[in-house]
Amino acid sequence: EGGMREPTVVWWPGTIPAGTKCDELMTAMDLLPTFARMAEAPPVEGRPAIDGRDINPLLLAEKGAKSPHDYFFYHQGENLRA
Repeated sequence: EGGMREPTVVWWPGTIPAGTKCDELMTAMDLLPTFARMAEAPPVEGRPAIDGRDINPLLLAEKGAKSPHDYFFYHQGENLRA
């Protein structure tokens, strides 16, 4: 499935409340744009678009935070895989 429905543990004392649980849809592809935003890194010009989305609201347990994804599609060449 390309990393969906995989448990993830995030630890950031003083920022992420202990015992926080999130059942929203996210993928490992979201980590790069999420960490880049945390680091306040500017977008890289002239590079292909990044498929992931910023999931900071989910990681930081913001009230009412929802996944930026409705669903995922994974392709291999022209074939839909998942």
